[in-house]
Amino acid sequence: TLGAATVICTDKTGTLTTNQMTVQQLADGGKTVRVTGVGFAPVGRFERDGARFDPTGGPDIRKALQIGALCNDARLVRHQHDDAYSWEIRGDPTEGALVVAAAKAGYQKQMLEAQMPRVEELPFSSETKFMATFHRVQEGKIWVYVKGAPETVLERCPHIHENGQPRPLAAEDREAILADNHRMASEALRVLGLAYRVIAPEEVTAFKEALEYGHEANLVFVGLAGMMDPPRPEVPEAVARCKAAGIRVIMATGDHQITGAAIAQQVGILSEGDRVLTGPDLRQMDDADLDAVIESTSVFARVAP
Repeated sequence: TLGAATVICTDKTGTLTTNQMTVQQLADGGKTVRVTGVGFAPVGRFERDGARFDPTGGPDIRKALQIGALCNDARLVRHQHDDAYSWEIRGDPTEGALVVAAAKAGYQKQMLEAQMPRVEELPFSSETKFMATFHRVQEGKIWVYVKGAPETVLERCPHIHENGQPRPLAAEDREAILADNHRMASEALRVLGLAYRVIAPEEVTAFKEALEYGHEANLVFVGLAGMMDPPRPEVPEAVARCKAAGIRVIMATGDHQITGAAIAQQVGILSEGDRVLTGPDLRQMDDADLDAVIESTSVFARVAP
């Protein structure tokens, strides 16, 4: 049966890629901070404009790192081996990358959780494309932290976090954020948007429902996190062998179309002239429309399972 295959449809994350995410860039208000270090070891430095940058001194980057670590179900575990030790992520590698980035800045997830315990959550789903967690602080307020697809998070944000304070989000802010998202994705980075809102304890249930069903959320946009999941080294040869045998290889991914296209190009799936279709594109097509383009489409991005 396999010998008769003419098309292989493959997932991207963990299949074509190593599934070892590392945060490489953070963007807040048009300024980019680059993060060094690879893998799960919390070792690396932060740089802005080529110079070393202290993330604990920048209120916007600090808030982005804290949201990434707390709106998160992954854990970073250290294993001792005689005189050495290794690091392991327990949970989703994308979430793990955010925990590691925060740890590189000195923000240990356990420490943050002790200061701001989680009291409620809205798990990630392919429908909402974001996750939200609710954290209690000593002042009696509830901080809601949100992370997810940048476009989805941004459309719920009438405010932006700047120099530690929220202010109305202007049209030029939105354009700068979307430009950063586009640039990161074109560099084959997987991009997440980060946001928050402060509410009273009695508002938790109603606010959770508002988030879940797409009602007015009035979030404050904080920034973007761009992470790299590099292709497995053996994939380009495997794709080339499939093509030589007359087998088409098609990628399907939930990631942004530019990110998916960049990875597909690196491994040889996307050739010049090939199409990239998205989930929204597919929903607008009937069978005849799809028949007309399916033979020239190599990447399906932003698709639900």
